Amino acid sequence: MYAIGVFVDTNEPDYLPVNWLSGDYDCNNLKSLVGKDVQCYWPQYRKISSLAKARKCCSAVETGWLLYTLRFLGTAGFMFMYFYYMYKLLWFRYFFT
Repeated sequence: MYAIGVFVDTNEPDYLPVNWLSGDYDCNNLKSLVGKDVQCYWPQYRKISSLAKARKCCSAVETGWLLYTLRFLGTAGFMFMYFYYMYKLLWFRYFFT
């Protein structure tokens, strides 16, 4: 399951695995976080492909990841990932072919 939110510092929307949220959250209490600011861990990978793989595999949080504030908007499951990657593929084909 993925968390969808907006980074407070940069106002950029993004998604991340729920296990990257700082705190003890389960599926039952995530709905109570909607609209609230939560802390989340974010990897400091240099390659975008490494970040994409970590998100896709829902990698465990590692030492050295930075903590950011995220305005929590909701959650999404596997189908969200499917549509996200289809959107990226279509966007890439439209602008670069």
